[in-house]
Amino acid sequence: MMTQPDENATLDFDAFWRSHSQQHETVRILGEDVPVPTDVPAWLALQPEQVDTANPETIRTAVTALYGSDAYDRWLAGGMGLQQLSILIAWTLMRAQGSTATFGEAAEQITQQMQDSQGDARPPAANRQQRRSKGRGRRR
Repeated sequence: MMTQPDENATLDFDAFWRSHSQQHETVRILGEDVPVPTDVPAWLALQPEQVDTANPETIRTAVTALYGSDAYDRWLAGGMGLQQLSILIAWTLMRAQGSTATFGEAAEQITQQMQDSQGDARPPAANRQQRRSKGRGRRR
């Protein structure tokens, strides 16, 4: 028998979210166990292209949004580099959205993004026909 919801009852999303968000996975970063966010700020998830992994200030903003205001400075002081921070952010975004991605998969994603952005700056490679046509003018 199905019970009818009380018309006067208020469903409490805040209570649900408190209990849901207490189920933290942890990650060890520079010897410190840190809870992995169970959610990400909407601006970060909806516009990931705004997280420019080549821009330290953008990285600072993302790390602060995900891990708190002092995490960026602590991790830099501990010797973490820009590539490591980029991988950590990519991994965190993947995990917070329900993925079981590994650090290696996040690293591959960052490497691909870096190659793609560098590829945009390079002229396209000459194809075989273009290389042959360039060589024809030199023969006699």
